Amino acid sequence: MSDLISRQAAIDALEDAKKIYIDRKVIIAKMQDIINNLPSAQPEIIRCKDCKWFEEINQPFTQMFCRKHYIDILNDDFCSYAERRTDEQ
Repeated sequence: MSDLISRQAAIDALEDAKKIYIDRKVIIAKMQDIINNLPSAQPEIIRCKDCKWFEEINQPFTQMFCRKHYIDILNDDFCSYAERRTDEQ
């Protein structure tokens, strides 16, 4: 089970709670404001071209290659093993 929840699902649950706890509308409205201002829980997607394992080979034509998995890749590919490239690499 994932710990991540959708912001809309949390707001919908609070809307349902409003129907039951009419006297707590102010508290629930404040909670909705707090949820709306939470940062997104979406993970960062690192494209292969931005990964430290990315390599561009120019013989005899340009080819993009993943050194971690030893496979050819496309410009917009990504995987769960991506590690963001730093400037010194």
